[in-house]
Amino acid sequence: MSLHVLPAGTDVAEMAFFDTDDLPMPTTVDREVIEALEAAQRLISLPTGSDGSYLLHLYVDETIPADIQRYCATSDAKAGVFVAVRGHVAFGGLESAHAAFESNPNVRSDATIPAGRYDYRAFRTDFPEAVVRAAMKVERTAAERWISRAPSFALLTAAGLAIAMLAWPSPLAALLVMLAGVVLAIWLWRSPLASELRTRREAAQLDFPNVVLTLQSTPPGPRAAVASTMPG
Repeated sequence: MSLHVLPAGTDVAEMAFFDTDDLPMPTTVDREVIEALEAAQRLISLPTGSDGSYLLHLYVDETIPADIQRYCATSDAKAGVFVAVRGHVAFGGLESAHAAFESNPNVRSDATIPAGRYDYRAFRTDFPEAVVRAAMKVERTAAERWISRAPSFALLTAAGLAIAMLAWPSPLAALLVMLAGVVLAIWLWRSPLASELRTRREAAQLDFPNVVLTLQSTPPGPRAAVASTMPG
């Protein structure tokens, strides 16, 4: 039993979970290739409706935790059979489902699971904004709360002063004030404490998947659907 947390993204408004063994070679993935992979039970298409970054929680022979399950939408859930030929799988934009794909964690994340045949269920999630916002409040001390606001405050203050100083005979002074504010904001943003807060927020974001997928092992079936004679 295992959980895989897989971030990825798409430029074609469609994600997919797929077996990466013996993928077709073309770098432009057309609908014929996708349909062939789906027919072979080696790809699960996950339309998103828009480009962007997405996060998958993959549960292999494991139930979805209650605190995630409650936010899984059932109205458009998908179910079926998925085959992992040798256990190498990936979650990524549909455009990454080919053998010539060059590693790019912003587009595709790969994982290894036990090879075999699985029953799958896929859900999109709908987390309340208030729940996500509360989880993103990772500041624990007054200093952490201050540093999280300080870069923006420095920029706004410098911009306000610069605008006020534009009425002076020399606009150079206003420019220097603005540049000083930018330098200060960058210095604050790069501070160890600010970096620690960003790390915590990134970790907290991993608790809110856009897609949840379960794979439940099933007895071996006919292997004809696993043939690698894909178009291209």
